[in-house]
Amino acid sequence: MPLIELDGEPLEYTLIYRPNKKRLTLRVGWDGTIRVSAPLGVAIETIEEFLRQKAKWILVKRMEFARLRASVPQKTYSPGDVFHFLGEPYPLQIKETFTGTPGSLRLTEGHFYAEINPSWDAETRRERLSHLFREWYHRAGYHWALHRIAVYGEKLRCFPEKVAIRDQKTRWGSCTSKGAIYLNWRIFMAPPHVVDYVIVHELAHLRHFDHSPRFWELVESALPTYADAKAWLKEYGLTLDL
Repeated sequence: MPLIELDGEPLEYTLIYRPNKKRLTLRVGWDGTIRVSAPLGVAIETIEEFLRQKAKWILVKRMEFARLRASVPQKTYSPGDVFHFLGEPYPLQIKETFTGTPGSLRLTEGHFYAEINPSWDAETRRERLSHLFREWYHRAGYHWALHRIAVYGEKLRCFPEKVAIRDQKTRWGSCTSKGAIYLNWRIFMAPPHVVDYVIVHELAHLRHFDHSPRFWELVESALPTYADAKAWLKEYGLTLDL
């Protein structure tokens, strides 16, 4: 990754060149990552000057996100830890069994139920269960997303060529010029109306690849209360993580 020094601190950033991009844009992820999207051919000197001009905003956002991350309780992956799916809380139950090697996870009867190897220490359990939860959210989120995309696709007359769940660092969802929609697995911890907002947002981009008034009018036509979901994400989005 390229490096730039901002306020005396060397910071890595991701640089993505996009052929249809008209101007430089910048995102700071909730994990502190910095990403710049640039039109093809823009010199690195221009990009670095752009980042230096935005230095104060970048550092403030990184500090803000760091404080918010610190306020979110860390999962210990112990019995009783609560994990959310579509806004509902589900406590974790754990059974130690050699038949569960290399571990398994399912949602059943109001609980997440994990089978783990009794030889795992606390760090191994945390790593293995974190991996199992991510896999679970990918699978369950994919099936839920297909259902909701079918519902809102009919309303908007917008249908993606591809749907996939990803580990996105700076976005809840994204849409490509080829008609693919990608959703962040973390969004499936949020209440259903928030998930619907992200899905409608990306579906609307299939028709309007911008955030023009026409784009927002299309979003509102399918989801009149989208502003509530947007506000929820702004306030609670950082809590959607493992």
